[in-house]
Amino acid sequence: MVDSNELLAIGTALVKTVRKYIKYSENIDSLYSGYKKNGFYISRLYKFRELRSLSPSTPEEEGRVSLELGVGYCGELSFACLYIAQGLKKIKVNTFYLSFMNTAEHAFILAHTSLKLFNSTSSPEWVYYKDNFHELSIDPELSNAVIIDPWIYKATKLSNYLEHLEHAELFQVGDFYDSVIMYGSVHVTISPKSKITNINEDYINTFEFFYKEQKQKLDNKRESFARGRRFRSVRESLEYNIQQYQLTKSFEWQVEEARELKKVVETCKRKVLEILEKYLKTDPNKGKMSLKALLYLNGRHHIDRSKLVLKAIDGSQNIVDMLDILNKEKKAFEVADVKYSGKAKIDERWTKDPGQIKNRPKDLEKSKYYQTICEAIRIASIYFSVALQ
Repeated sequence: MVDSNELLAIGTALVKTVRKYIKYSENIDSLYSGYKKNGFYISRLYKFRELRSLSPSTPEEEGRVSLELGVGYCGELSFACLYIAQGLKKIKVNTFYLSFMNTAEHAFILAHTSLKLFNSTSSPEWVYYKDNFHELSIDPELSNAVIIDPWIYKATKLSNYLEHLEHAELFQVGDFYDSVIMYGSVHVTISPKSKITNINEDYINTFEFFYKEQKQKLDNKRESFARGRRFRSVRESLEYNIQQYQLTKSFEWQVEEARELKKVVETCKRKVLEILEKYLKTDPNKGKMSLKALLYLNGRHHIDRSKLVLKAIDGSQNIVDMLDILNKEKKAFEVADVKYSGKAKIDERWTKDPGQIKNRPKDLEKSKYYQTICEAIRIASIYFSVALQ
C-alpha cells in the first residue's frame, strides 16, 4: 500500500503546480472582497465564461483548457490535477487512484488505494458515499487517503481532515465542506502500467520541482511540509497582480491615447495643408499680366509667404506648433505698415523677399491670404480642442 506521506507529497505538488497556472478562483468571495468591480476580476470572469462556452468533452480536456486559460473553480482545478497526473511518469511507481469527489457545493480529488471506491463508477450522476468528512476519514479502506484540494491551495491527509476544514475557514468557505460526501463516475488509475498521456513539458517540470521540494521537506521533517498556502499570502499576491494589471492597462491606455492623439494631429495637419494648398493653386508670379492684376484684385498675391508657412506646418509635430506658426503669420499681417503709391505698376508691387509684406489691403477682410490663415487657425483650434478631450 502506498504510504500516506508519499500521496501527500504528490498531492501537494499537484496543488502547487495547478495553482501556478491558475492563480486565483473568482468564486472565493473573501479573496476578491473590494475588487469585484476591478478590471482584473472582470477580465477573469470573461475568461471563465469562455471556458464554459467551449464545453470540453472530457474532465481531463476541461482541466487542460482551464490551465491554458488560467481560470477555474473547484471542479476545473480538480480536473486540472487529473490531467497533469496522467502525464507524470515520475509518480507511476506504485498503484493508487484519484477519485473526483463532491460535497453539495464543492469538488475535490481524493487520492487513495480503495478498490471499493474506485469501482464505484456505475452511475454518471453523483452518488452518496459518506455522511461527512469524519465518516470518510474512519473508513478503513481510506486510511492512507489524501484530500487534494487546489481550490483552497492545500492537500491534507484524510486522517487530518479537521486541519483541512480549518484551512478552508481561512478562506471563509468552511460551509462548502459541511455536507454529505458523494462520488461520480470520474476515477483515474495511477500505476506502472497506466498510460502516460502527452502533456505540456512545462507542467511536468513544474510538478517535479514541487515534488522534489516536498520530499526534501518530508525527509528533513520540516513543519512546512504540505502546509498549504495561507489566505493572506494569496490575497497579497492577488493585490500585486491587480496593481500590475492596472499599470499595464494604464500604459495601454496611454499608448492608445497617444495613437488617437497622433491621428488627431495628422488629420489636423492634413486639413490645414489642404487650406493652404488651395490658396497656392494659382501662382500670381506666373502667367500674363492680366492674371496678375486679377489676382491682385482678389488679394491673392502672397504665394511665397504661403509656401513658407506651408513648409513650416508640414514639418510641425503637434497642433500647438501649427497654431503658433499660423498665429505669428496672422499677427505679422495685422501689424504690417504697408505704404505704396497707387500709381505704381502692379507687377512692381510684388516682392522677391517673402519676408516683406506688400500689397496688403487696408481692410484685412478683403485679403484672401489673411482669410486663408484665419481659416487654418479656426480648423487647427477645433482639432486642438478635440485633442484635449
